[in-house]
Amino acid sequence: MINGAMQHRTFVLETPRLILRLLADEDEEAVHQLYADWDVAKSLSRLTYPFSVEAARRFIADARAGLVERSTYMLGMFERESGAFVGIVSLRVPSQNPALPEAERAEEAGLGILGYSVARPYWRRGFASEGAKRMVAFAFDELGLSRLQASVLHGNPASARVLERLGFTVVEAGVVEEPADGGPPRRADRYVLVRRNRAQ
Repeated sequence: MINGAMQHRTFVLETPRLILRLLADEDEEAVHQLYADWDVAKSLSRLTYPFSVEAARRFIADARAGLVERSTYMLGMFERESGAFVGIVSLRVPSQNPALPEAERAEEAGLGILGYSVARPYWRRGFASEGAKRMVAFAFDELGLSRLQASVLHGNPASARVLERLGFTVVEAGVVEEPADGGPPRRADRYVLVRRNRAQ
């Protein structure tokens, strides 16, 4: 579990090449550029598009609030050597979300929902896998979650490969996801990883 000394302003996870930390005000433009890129945004159903600077500002504020609640761990991925912003890795914990009804929170106990996005200049360099692997370890080893879930929209085989390398398997194929921007419904495959089956 997270100890009391791990305050939201200093929350950091590390990998050999990356620093994963809470987003700050100075990351606003980097977040905006990430999700304003249609080649990134088209693979995400929870994001509104076009993605404005104001949307980036709200995104960062929501990330801070989520960490205080311990319902969302929305972390920027930064290259260790250069400090460059690489993308976002996230973990949502529905059982900790005060906006959900108590019965739904109880039903989702032990569940984490994994997500990740990488800025286009950093594609095909293994950063999504590296960041996601660290978040999986955090979810199981530090939060004590029992299972993780992730969804991949059809047409995004690179994201599916990230999950498969981590040991995730498809439990529902072709589920319908309603985009946050009100566009047409899209098909996705839902993956799950149970703690005992994780890849080391």
